Amino acid sequence: MTKYAKDVGADAALIVTPFYLKPADRGIYEHFDTIASKVDMPIILYITFHSAQAYSLHGRWSKTWLKYPTL
Repeated sequence: MTKYAKDVGADAALIVTPFYLKPADRGIYEHFDTIASKVDMPIILYITFHSAQAYSLHGRWSKTWLKYPTL
């Protein structure tokens, strides 16, 4: 979907955390990492705090994501 958004002219992509899933920290990282590694456009990480989710984004991943200048 993100690739499609770029193809039709979107300036950036707003990517949310997986809904109604409770992945471990590594799963959250892999979710964003997979998208960022495949799309060359600015990506905005939107971390939701829905009642069905029981996680938060830890700062240690932000250093890892520095390899993607579009994040």
